[in-house]
Amino acid sequence: MPNLFEDPETFTSIAILVLVDRYTTEVLDWDLETIAREVKEDFRVDINPVVLDKIAVGQLLLNTNMFHTSLPEFITFCNVMSNEEGLKGVWSPADSYEMTWAVAEEKLLVNEDEEFSADILAYITTILRDDGVVSPPDSLTFISPDNLAGPLINEVSYDPIIYQASYEEGTAISENLQEYLANQLDKWQKQLAEIQLIHGDVKKVLG
Repeated sequence: MPNLFEDPETFTSIAILVLVDRYTTEVLDWDLETIAREVKEDFRVDINPVVLDKIAVGQLLLNTNMFHTSLPEFITFCNVMSNEEGLKGVWSPADSYEMTWAVAEEKLLVNEDEEFSADILAYITTILRDDGVVSPPDSLTFISPDNLAGPLINEVSYDPIIYQASYEEGTAISENLQEYLANQLDKWQKQLAEIQLIHGDVKKVLG
């Protein structure tokens, strides 16, 4: 897999898929030093630190339910899965785009339905609303539009012209999020189609 483990744009789920294909699900319990050593030996590359962080997140997504139950971990996972760097020891809020993709990719990787804790739901809702989103992207449809920016626009925009402009802006922001999700899914499918598995079949994954 040339450059897969060197490229910071490699998706979390793609890296995990290749590792499990090569080393079985036992790799999900390996420490990161062991993974880095084995990858260097078998793939002849040094793992990019960004990719190594994604692998750590992938292990936790499959081994724990922290993504759905712990707000700090949810935020960190969203950051890492969206290529945000320089996070060690620094708190960085997960924005609407990061959450949109992380929730979508977690579903692709784990493929299980699990509800988010109340504080995570409140966080997602608050960030989307503060960003002016009036309707959630497909990956976040568990958030009701009634809790987003639409009602706020109704409350503060007495002037029909201001209301129309505000709502059009909110709609555009919502469409941008949905377009971002579609673009990410397209990149993910292309990346998946490019890998060569030893024991698995990418065509089965692609459906």
